[in-house]
Amino acid sequence: MKVILVFFCLVSNMIFGQTTIQILYQSESILNHDEIERLFPSDFDIRNQIISEASKQREYSLIIKNDFSVFMENSKLYNQLQDNSSKIDFGNENARLFKDLNNKIIYEEKSLNKTYLVKDSLPNFKWKILNEKKKWGELELKKATFVNEKDSTEIIAWFAPKIRIFDGPEYYNGLPGLIIELQINYLRNSNPDIVKSYFYKANKIEFESINDIVLPRKLKILSREEFQKLEENFNQKTIDIISGGVERD
Repeated sequence: MKVILVFFCLVSNMIFGQTTIQILYQSESILNHDEIERLFPSDFDIRNQIISEASKQREYSLIIKNDFSVFMENSKLYNQLQDNSSKIDFGNENARLFKDLNNKIIYEEKSLNKTYLVKDSLPNFKWKILNEKKKWGELELKKATFVNEKDSTEIIAWFAPKIRIFDGPEYYNGLPGLIIELQINYLRNSNPDIVKSYFYKANKIEFESINDIVLPRKLKILSREEFQKLEENFNQKTIDIISGGVERD
């Protein structure tokens, strides 16, 4: 993959504050075939379909401006970037994750019968920075890890200390440099076997002529608790309809 780095800009915090940075990531999943076979012991076609779908590469963008960022799959993004508008006004076609790094807040698009913007605190990851290093083009990366026992995940990140952006794919943030590569290992609860892994690898960093990133104006903002209650009611109504029951208020 071709790596594009613009060092005369990326090393300047002042320019960061004035410029919209876009990091393009390639992503893919790797599944534990033994785990898939355990879940679907007699259905060869379903196992192959799951493995095939998981192995497809996808492209995501992390766009950052003034300690505010949005992370999203690229299916809709390029059309918006090419219209030379002064603002990105994200609609509700795809799930997006907005991060207010300065105020430690996330806004996540979630859909039921319609799409909402769910507001929550930005996760605080207790990273362990290791001595391991490697190169990404001409840029030196350092390794950091984090184990979340609550959801049985192990996170491995490679970040660039010279790029003073404390952000990365999905929810992951808080390292002293931009996360260039991220590996999320989903573990089986009872032992350290990896059930599946998800990878993000940056392949390009570029600048965009965009003045601002704004939250979707038409979406109602809910707290995490408000959305969970709404989701419970929605799921119960769906069960009632399927089972032929009376829809609840």
